[in-house]
Amino acid sequence: MWPRRPARRFVFGKSFILKGSMAKETTGSWLSTIKWIAILLTMMLLSAVLYKAYRVASAPVRGVTSAADAVKEQADQIANRLEVDIVKDKTFDQLAETAFNILNAYPVRKPVNINERLFWAQNLRSSNHQVCRFDYDFGTGSVPIYAAANNETYATAKAVGSKENRVIRVHVITGSPGVGLRAYWDQTEAQWKMRWRRVTFNKSFNDETARMTLRKVLSAIPDQCSIKE
Repeated sequence: MWPRRPARRFVFGKSFILKGSMAKETTGSWLSTIKWIAILLTMMLLSAVLYKAYRVASAPVRGVTSAADAVKEQADQIANRLEVDIVKDKTFDQLAETAFNILNAYPVRKPVNINERLFWAQNLRSSNHQVCRFDYDFGTGSVPIYAAANNETYATAKAVGSKENRVIRVHVITGSPGVGLRAYWDQTEAQWKMRWRRVTFNKSFNDETARMTLRKVLSAIPDQCSIKE
């Protein structure tokens, strides 16, 4: 009698289970990767949409800012064009200082009519109706001159003994609308300077002539505008 052979155990089922488990883990890993890629793409798309919306929403603000910068730059250019260069000049400083003190103490007088009132408001603002008018001959015949200090706006600085914020406004009547010149105190550089009136669009003559004109007017103010005892 032949001996019985031991029965063989087959593990095909276990092997199949192991292989199935590994395949499931691999599939899960790929699904997780795909999920995170999808999330990343969604976030990138959302960021792009939000950025586009921000650009559209902020466009008016950026436009206003750019326009404001352009206006400021243009105003600076106009201010620089109207400035008349004056090297540190003790004579000009003395003329302007004397003229300002006289005009600051000039008596108040009422305008003779509505036209003169409007003229003062447009060309000699802040004068507090302390306006000196006289005729001056520059060599081609006498022309009316109006001169006034900025007495209203200077009052605050004057109250504390400060010399800041001082301006002399001079208007020469040579045709319409005339020529407006200004002498002003530069506190930073401690000197008097000059410029054309800020609304001067076309200069009636060059800066050198303007400089000489203002000097002559300032020189005449002590005789023409001083209070006679």
